[in-house]
Amino acid sequence: MPDPDQFFATWQAAARRLNDATTGWFVVTLVPGPDINGEGVIVSPFTTLADCNHGWYPWRYEAAGFCMQSGEEYFVAVSRTDPARIATEGMALRVLLYSYGLRPHPLPGVLNATRPDGSLSDFELRTLHMIGLRARAAPLWWPDTEF
Repeated sequence: MPDPDQFFATWQAAARRLNDATTGWFVVTLVPGPDINGEGVIVSPFTTLADCNHGWYPWRYEAAGFCMQSGEEYFVAVSRTDPARIATEGMALRVLLYSYGLRPHPLPGVLNATRPDGSLSDFELRTLHMIGLRARAAPLWWPDTEF
């Protein structure tokens, strides 16, 4: 397991990068430790690959390095993450983007379905910028409860 301060610094830097890319729309508050008031994503290393056997999950663990599980609370998702990759920027970006609803794609970048990169591609940066522009024009609310 990496040094907790280094892990936290890496994830904070990734969150800032996403905030900058979306011109302020992507706001993530990272709190060390598991107590995040029942909302958000809890990131933890897993002990067995069986933790990642979900038929609905769009990525293979070997490629993404993580999988999501439901938490005890409604708004909590637990990311079971490869301990060797947990403190990398690419992993932080993948988990944070996935938790905001972005899914794997066939193009280059951190969300590539089979061979994700360690950093955002130009396509992903442009997409995030466009999401940020749209969000300022008409605010996006998550979760969307208007049916």
